[in-house]
Amino acid sequence: AVAAGEAVATATVWRVNAVPMALKLLMAHTTWVTATVAAATCSGPRSVAWMGKRPDGSFSWWSYPLFAQWHILVPRYYLFKREVRRRRHQEPVFTKVAEGWYIGGWPSSADATPGGKNPAPPLEGTQDEAGRQRQATAKPGGTGLGRRRNAGSSDSSEGGALAEPLLEQEEEHTGPPRPALLDCTAELPRRMWDCPAYLCLPVYDCGAPTVAQLDEAVEWAAEQRAAGREVLVHCANGHGRSATVLAACMLAQGLVQSPEEAESVMQRVRPLVKINSTQGASLSAWWSERERGAGESS
Repeated sequence: AVAAGEAVATATVWRVNAVPMALKLLMAHTTWVTATVAAATCSGPRSVAWMGKRPDGSFSWWSYPLFAQWHILVPRYYLFKREVRRRRHQEPVFTKVAEGWYIGGWPSSADATPGGKNPAPPLEGTQDEAGRQRQATAKPGGTGLGRRRNAGSSDSSEGGALAEPLLEQEEEHTGPPRPALLDCTAELPRRMWDCPAYLCLPVYDCGAPTVAQLDEAVEWAAEQRAAGREVLVHCANGHGRSATVLAACMLAQGLVQSPEEAESVMQRVRPLVKINSTQGASLSAWWSERERGAGESS
């Protein structure tokens, strides 16, 4: 609909002699970009390479002149949406779902990840935030209820223990300096280059990863956890694509028993998580195939 509207507007402006040719060409190019991205999104997995995102997360040089408006405006749009969610819903960039597993939006810098200089703040009103406030007002030398609670929760977490229903964000990231990064976007560039491992699993916004992509993600993420690394699964907002992939990882790790349980666990710590019908169908197909394979092998 947006592409059609732009096409009509461009055609109308093109017939106006008073409009400078440079503006006409810019509008025509913008219409072409919008139409191409819309077609790519509708085509699904067959068109993830259209924008030129490479396996290392960067874009091919030709993508920048061809999709200039996209590369200039869309990242800023997502950053604006992130700020709106932070103010309206107190949603951090990333959220810890289970020990060693994080879900998040596009990390526009290395600081916006576990282990960064500016780790995600806790949600206002949670027990963790209240604990920090008590700790901040505690007398010097006091025990500090917030500190004691954080220490207790980290000591009791083992392996794949699920995070508490209330968002638990540690004061200091005690794992590796950077997590392994699983990037589920086809439209955004990689900004974090000093992570110990990276996998690009390109999917367009609101799209669903294929069964093969979920298999690849699960195998790669399991290798990272076996190596002692934490894993951050991200898409643009940290709600759909990343939730689908992380749900598959949680199922494969035995942290949950069904796709519905995986989504519920993520929603308890990140309420805006929502796996849409297309993503849910892909996840269910992957899980059914995996269960069938496990039954045949046994």
